Order: sequence, then C-alpha cells, then structure tokens
Amino acid sequence: MVVLNQQYDAYQGAVVKMTREDIDRSSENLVAIYPGLNGSFPVSCGVSCSLNQYNMSLANLGGVGVQIARIYINSTTQPTQPTQTGCATSAKGPCVLNPVPITSKTSMSFAQDDSYISAGEFSHFVRIWLPGGSGGIMLPNVALTPSNGISIVTTRGRVFSFTWPFPPAGQGTAGSGSPVNIETGTMKIAYNGTYNSHPDACHQEAATPLPSNVQGTKSLYFVNPWTNSTVLTLAHIYVYAYSADTLNIPITFSWGQLVIMTATSGSNQKQYFVGGDYVGIVWKNKFWGAGTAVTVQPGDDFYFIFQITNINYGAPTSSSGDLFTGTATVNNAYGTTNEGPLYRAFVIYLDGLYVRANGGRC
Repeated sequence: MVVLNQQYDAYQGAVVKMTREDIDRSSENLVAIYPGLNGSFPVSCGVSCSLNQYNMSLANLGGVGVQIARIYINSTTQPTQPTQTGCATSAKGPCVLNPVPITSKTSMSFAQDDSYISAGEFSHFVRIWLPGGSGGIMLPNVALTPSNGISIVTTRGRVFSFTWPFPPAGQGTAGSGSPVNIETGTMKIAYNGTYNSHPDACHQEAATPLPSNVQGTKSLYFVNPWTNSTVLTLAHIYVYAYSADTLNIPITFSWGQLVIMTATSGSNQKQYFVGGDYVGIVWKNKFWGAGTAVTVQPGDDFYFIFQITNINYGAPTSSSGDLFTGTATVNNAYGTTNEGPLYRAFVIYLDGLYVRANGGRC
C-alpha cells in the first residue's frame, strides 16, 4: 500500500505539473505590431563581414512571459527588385534563425538578448540578422501582397505567425494620401539671379547658401521668410523647408508641392496664395533634382527646395502687410493621378512668410 500510494502521489504530481505547463502554454499570446519589421539596416559583424538587420516589433498580450526559441522567414512572392533576394526560392526552404548573443551576431540569427518578452509588454523589438553585402538577403517589400511569412516558435512549443508588409487596412496605413509623417519645419526664401545681393535690401541677416542646379553651378542664398509685395510679384522666388526623418525607417522622395496662403478680412474675403513645385532635395551636402528618387535614412536632416510659380496676391490687407502660412508636401510619386497603396507622403507645417505692403522698407 505504501508503494502504491507513493507511485500515485508521483503520478498526481506529474499530472499537476503538466496541467500547469498546458495552462502556461495556452496563456502565450504573441502578436506583431505595426510595422512588423523595419530595415534593412547594414551592420558589421567583423572583418569582411556584413549583415542586413531587421527590427521585429512584437507585443505579449498573454499572462506569462515568452521565450523565443527559433524564427522562420519564408518569402512567398517574387522580389520586385534584383537586390531583394528573399528567404525562399525553388532551390531552398525558408530562412531558419537561431538565437545568438548580441556580441557574436552572425547571419541567419536573432539577438538572444531580445528573445524574452515579459507578460504585458507591448512594444518589444527583436533584432534579426540576414546575410549582407554582395549576395546577401534583403526581404522583398510589396505592400499590395504580403511578401514574407514570419513564424515565431516559443520554448513551450507554440508558433505565432504574421505576414509582412502588413496588408493595407485603412487610411492609417498606406494609400488614400496617408502621410508617412507630419513635421514642423523651418522655412527661408531666396531670390533668383541676385543671390545674396537680393532686391529686398532690408534683409540684413547672414544668408544660408545651399548647392543647387536650378541656377547652374551657383548656390541659392536663403534668408529669413519675409519680403515685400513688390518682390513677391517677381518670378523665380525659391523657398526651402528644413526638416528631418524622425521615424525609424527610411523615406523616399521624388516629387512634391508647396502651398502657403492667407485670407483677407475685407468684404470679399478673398484668399491669397503662393505656391510652387518641388525642385529637389539637399541631403548630405548634395543636391538631387525633382524626379530623382532619394531615400533618406532615419535621423538624417535635409532641405527641400521649391520654386514659387503660382502667385495670387492683390493689395495687402493692411499697411503693415500680410502673413502667409502653409505646408510643404513631398511624396514618392507612386501613382500620379490615383494614389495607390504604395503611395507615401511627408508633410511639413511651415514658418510664416511675412509680406510687407508695396514699397515697405526697413
């Protein structure tokens, strides 16, 4: 009887332990949060060794901590660019990533330091590394059709999967003119043909020269955003909008417009506006003209240049002049007549442009 009772107690203990493990296993709930993955960021792993790093965004909505044991990535569509080789072809299976210490990162791995996600942790990043350099792997990124299936295996045996990029699911993601980001930017103006000896002699501050091909090989000299109404009616006025990529993903620009406006308080409530087209971007001390796609990196600052080509301006509303405010918008020119799901835009709220009355001087 003693032996039987001991064996029964051991059996009951094993049943209780397995029940607890089952409860913990069923309590796991990992989900990917937007944007799912971002990258790829080139990183070094030693002499003549380079990797493409992606940051995976996860949330643990379950009641227990989760330890990631392995990650699988399967690229389910053909890459759209030659450099995007993906993690699956007819000759091989998906990428298999195992955990390694952050100090010894290698290709086909993820950061062991990032592999544990506490219960209730919402914004958790897991760094994953794929082969870089020539012949490396860059995951295809086709928004219309999710290009990659990512499966996350936990130490308790659960598998959680998501597709990347996230499919379009409303105005908050892609399409319908949704912006990538909205910023507040510094604005200054320049005058064609006169440079730092511009016609509005009241400007006494030092000018900011920016390299630009719009004036041949010379630079444009930008000053604080105020002028007078006589100068405003002249052609070839330029505006720059200074900003930075504050996201953790690269942003591509190739086209855009600037519109600044003011409403009078007169009887006809007429709206005056000044606007023009995107001329190019000055990034890393180099100028790229409109139509050339430029991809700036996270944290980089830049100058967008616009040329004022449309002016609707009558008599100033008062002897002191008018103040114009508005926005500069740049985009990746994906779909010029119908903004598709791959369309991205960047909106900058500009400083005010003060316009004196005719003849207004210092």
